[in-house]
Amino acid sequence: MVALCEKTRILLFTCISKGYLGDPKRNVRILDIHLMTAQKKTKPNLAARYFVRILFSKETLMSSSVGVNSKGRQPLDPNKMAAIREYLGNPCRNIQLPKLVLTIAKQKSCPELSARYLIRNLFTEEILIKSNVYGTLGRGTFALDSNKINALREFLQDIYPACDLSETGRDWKLCVTAINSCIRSLRYHLRNSTSKSQSPPTTTS
Repeated sequence: MVALCEKTRILLFTCISKGYLGDPKRNVRILDIHLMTAQKKTKPNLAARYFVRILFSKETLMSSSVGVNSKGRQPLDPNKMAAIREYLGNPCRNIQLPKLVLTIAKQKSCPELSARYLIRNLFTEEILIKSNVYGTLGRGTFALDSNKINALREFLQDIYPACDLSETGRDWKLCVTAINSCIRSLRYHLRNSTSKSQSPPTTTS
């Protein structure tokens, strides 16, 4: 009987206590029992759907969208959506950058500039000159690590919530173009510096 009461007390505590979803600074709290339920989901997308149903009312979901201004609908609260991504995505991606690098990236005036800056910190020059964001097999160009690229896109989504940075979003496509342009510029400067170092020295008569 005592053991049964103890189990009941633990279950009751789990049902009423709350934990933070994602970074505590976002102040998005959710019942521990919901966190435990999400952890039992077999795939991250199933857990994400579960969190969305818990964090938003049916009325909000019916009148909103995950993207930005999709068919005139308002986007879901970007702070809560970022908390979901942090809880599900960041630990799995295991991608870390120095705090100073992230601070500088956040100060850029638009996502394209931030993307160009971060790509040089996520990949070495050796990898960048052989690649672009999604790869071009016909030209022998490799795709950049999709885990890092998705982490970059999600980071930009959090920093620029008014922009459409979904995988097919207009602003993300601009970021992809900016990154690939940055890589082409890197290749150009590398070829120039290599050719100059290999050219014979000029002789004077």
